[in-house]
Amino acid sequence: MKRVLVPALLLVLAAATWAQAGKKRPPAPLSREELRQCMDREDQLIERRDALGRARAEHDTDLAAATQAAGALSSQLRTLDNTDAPAVDGYNKRIDEHDLRVGKINKRAEALNAAAGTLQSDGADFMAQCSTRPFVLQDKQSILKEKGRDAARPRAVPVAPSGATAKDI
Repeated sequence: MKRVLVPALLLVLAAATWAQAGKKRPPAPLSREELRQCMDREDQLIERRDALGRARAEHDTDLAAATQAAGALSSQLRTLDNTDAPAVDGYNKRIDEHDLRVGKINKRAEALNAAAGTLQSDGADFMAQCSTRPFVLQDKQSILKEKGRDAARPRAVPVAPSGATAKDI
């Protein structure tokens, strides 16, 4: 009887060990300091997102004004007397000023798109490092209390889909 029991017991232990090896262990919870760093990163991402939104709104206002000015210049061209040299020179000067303005707007659009891409990348990094690990709720409540924030107010950092521009965020 012992001869049959020992191999059967070894077989059961081997099967249990093999089954356990296939399972992943859950990630270790964030320490209080790691949680504090994640919360600080979240605050910074939210501030950057809000600043980018304000910059985008200012950009959109300037873009709308430039579009309106382009329409006005187009209307002026239709009524421009090509034989009046001072009028033509004045119109060309206004066109040059408009082109400079549009160039600045385009450069700012590129900078906003780059900032949006960086924010998206940083947000994805934050999510990967901070949102995939559990934490102790009391640690979070203590940190929020230290920061003078209400523990009941959730904060979330949206991450735009890949290929998003400043206008999309």
